Amino acid sequence: MGQIDRFDLNKTIIEYGATVFLETGTGLGSSLGFALNFGFEKLFSIELVEALYLKAKEKI
Repeated sequence: MGQIDRFDLNKTIIEYGATVFLETGTGLGSSLGFALNFGFEKLFSIELVEALYLKAKEKI
C-alpha cells in the first residue's frame, strides 16, 4: 500500500467533485478498504498478480 491513509479523501471528494476511486496495484486491498469508508459512488482497483487479487478479494 502507498500512503493513502495520510490523505483526507473527504476533502478531495468535496474540492474536486470526485465520485470515483481508481487505483492500480490492489496489493492486499488495504487502500481499497480505506477508500470504501468515504462514499465514492464507484471504486475500481486493478491488480495484475492473481494471487494478490485473490487475497484482496477475500479481505474486502
